[in-house]
Amino acid sequence: MDKPCIDEGYIKDSHSELSPSLENYLRTIFDIDQSKGIARVRDLAKQLRVKTPSVVAAIESLKNKDLVTQEKYGHVELTNKGKILAQNLSKRKNTIVNFLVRILRIEEDLAQQDACLLEHDFSQSTFRKMERMISFIEMLEKNHPDIFDEFKKFIFDSDEMYVVHETKSLFELQDNEEAIVVHINLDQISKEKLAILDLKRGCKIKRVQSFKDIVNFQIEDNFIALTSKECKNIYCKTI
Repeated sequence: MDKPCIDEGYIKDSHSELSPSLENYLRTIFDIDQSKGIARVRDLAKQLRVKTPSVVAAIESLKNKDLVTQEKYGHVELTNKGKILAQNLSKRKNTIVNFLVRILRIEEDLAQQDACLLEHDFSQSTFRKMERMISFIEMLEKNHPDIFDEFKKFIFDSDEMYVVHETKSLFELQDNEEAIVVHINLDQISKEKLAILDLKRGCKIKRVQSFKDIVNFQIEDNFIALTSKECKNIYCKTI
């Protein structure tokens, strides 16, 4: 786990000055700066899916709070004060996403949506307890796998009962049958592969044909191949 945030009391006070919208802008500036080395208005507009005038107004508000600087028509830079706050906001969201995905096994897309709702209202005390909970569960997984397995069963039994009774796996689909993906067992399938295949909860999928251990599906205009084992860990509702 990362070390505790720098100057926590200061961060808490500054955090309360910003609206959720401005927090999103500040964190996004930091994230874009980390990935691209420079944050521009057009990058913020694209990332946040807003119009350029909205970005300009938000940047002006952040400038007034001494959190960012910007030359006329130039890129946006975080001040030292803004960088500290942005780092904490970014860490806060990443920790919540990690908790939802890593501990509760929420699917990535849903976890990102939920984190956007939760990140603005968490107290520092709750946030710290969440960090400790993640560390504890990771310790169980590493040092006490038997206890960790019991934890997973306790958390997911009710969900698996729903999956078994209300849906069926992709493996059970017939050729040319269409369905909507409703659940993916992330313990058995690589998230990297799911991302490459653009396979996620809510997508419409059609079984095409199978050959030995490989089953072919169609998602919109793309064709993907899954192993029988992977198919048995992806659940759907037929259309």
